[in-house]
Amino acid sequence: MTSCGARRQRAHPAMLPLAMLCAILVCHLPLRLVFVPLRLITFDLDDTLWPQDPVINRANAAMMAELQKASASVSSADVIAQEMRAIRQKRSELAKAQGKPPFRISYSDLRKEGIAAVLCKHADQSQASADKAAESIFEVWLAARHLQAAGELLFEGAAAAIAELRSDHPEAVIGAITNSRADPFAIQELKPFFDFCVSGEDADVFPHRKPSAVIFEKAIERARAASPNWRDSKEDRWWVHIGDDLPNDVRASALAGAAAVWVTGGDRAQAAAQERPSYSTATAEEVEERIRAAAEASKLVAAEIVSVTELPALLRQWVRNTPAGTSGLTSDGE
Repeated sequence: MTSCGARRQRAHPAMLPLAMLCAILVCHLPLRLVFVPLRLITFDLDDTLWPQDPVINRANAAMMAELQKASASVSSADVIAQEMRAIRQKRSELAKAQGKPPFRISYSDLRKEGIAAVLCKHADQSQASADKAAESIFEVWLAARHLQAAGELLFEGAAAAIAELRSDHPEAVIGAITNSRADPFAIQELKPFFDFCVSGEDADVFPHRKPSAVIFEKAIERARAASPNWRDSKEDRWWVHIGDDLPNDVRASALAGAAAVWVTGGDRAQAAAQERPSYSTATAEEVEERIRAAAEASKLVAAEIVSVTELPALLRQWVRNTPAGTSGLTSDGE
């Protein structure tokens, strides 16, 4: 059988049987337009369905209120972030000096340890008392992240767009893939439309956060469990992943086999920038790696959208452009 990429002598269309003409047309279409029925849609959460910085800021405000109740004399949540970075750096250096594997800690545990360190230093609490209080304060922070922040700050039209996807593609599995503790099932506006959520904090995933292939493999496992009609075939598993992060969402999902849709938020340059927020604990080396990965990711974008409100129309356009009787491919092929 002649492959689509092989050179061949062209015949006049009028001389060709209809089936052969259709096959030639399919071979010369960009592969991003050749799909089987949609089987899987996965979303990043932070900065894809809601703005991350305002969400974290509200959660931090709730955390600060609890710290003040505990008589901790701290002026801003930056103090917690500084403690978190110091803990990570100290333990990473110690592991390296001892010839041990790289130090790994979940964001949740790191935040709890940062809170405990502040309580010890600024509220004169014992380590045992600070650890216990940190657990409680973290739960307040997490509740604020979910209920008081993300639920109130959802991008306009995001929930309606996902509801439309559910209506357009009733057999598709819809899931979330996130590195954080964000959870669509904790947000009433999103809960009805999601089948699963996989987090880099999950016990069967950590420490393999995005951009690791492991977290995307776990997403496939979750999708398989959520769909009674799931079949393990790349042709049957037509998959779209939507996210704002070039290294973590676009590049990683494309390498895992998805058609990667990049959400730019209307500012393409800002979306492509790899700036580290004040609350980030990423090292300078990790930021440099992200910059390199982002450059590669820009070549793997299947489509760009400003917001998820554009996604239903985009997927309908892709489906309309699918030639009848063709098999599905999830990569660009150009």
